[in-house]
Amino acid sequence: MKPLFTDKSPFVNPPNIKEKIQWVKPKLVCEIEYAELTADDLLRQTTFLGWRDDKSPKEVVLELSWLRANGKIKD
Repeated sequence: MKPLFTDKSPFVNPPNIKEKIQWVKPKLVCEIEYAELTADDLLRQTTFLGWRDDKSPKEVVLELSWLRANGKIKD
């Protein structure tokens, strides 16, 4: 992972927290599980499930239809 380290956040609105963050270049994809999507579009209570080598980072999107169907968000 060390070759992917960077000082720059890959996010438009990086989290504002006191702890030091080790950013990495967005070259890897992982699968996560989470309890909910907050009103400001943040994932709450995330759990790492594993790495995905069948997808590139550019393919990854937040699937709103899945979120609605599973009660994670409401219209």
